[in-house]
Amino acid sequence: MSLSSPLSRLTTVVAFFITVLFALSAAVAVSGPVFLALPSSRPAFPVDQAGVAVANLEIANGYHQDRSRLSELGIFHFNLDADLRPLFNWNTKQLFIFLVAEYTTANYAYNQVVIWDDIIQTKDEALLSIKDEPADYYFSDVDHKIRSVAGASMFIGN
Repeated sequence: MSLSSPLSRLTTVVAFFITVLFALSAAVAVSGPVFLALPSSRPAFPVDQAGVAVANLEIANGYHQDRSRLSELGIFHFNLDADLRPLFNWNTKQLFIFLVAEYTTANYAYNQVVIWDDIIQTKDEALLSIKDEPADYYFSDVDHKIRSVAGASMFIGN
């Protein structure tokens, strides 16, 4: 096989493109952590600027986690205003956000329950202004009693 045969030329071209593809992949892999280490490129999530309010709350009896025991379940709607657009950069494909209710009870000092979640895929969708949205999940407690929960606070996590 001579060096000028079509198969030899094709092998050289394919090897060149594989080398270029590997070099680009390495550059992207190295630039990701370097880019995120820069202080201007990693905005803090404005949790305190996100407005969350309960619009409607009902407590119903039903079976949730433990099918053999009747539980009190919190069923509610909420309002949410948040601007998550600063979290998008060149390397962000989507955001998974969730709404968490945090509370204390007599038996447990620290409780968190995820009550709603969403996936945001574009920067345009990241400006949230949600009104009267039903919770995706019931608000329930391990003690099966919600009426005794006082002072629950809600926040967004990502």
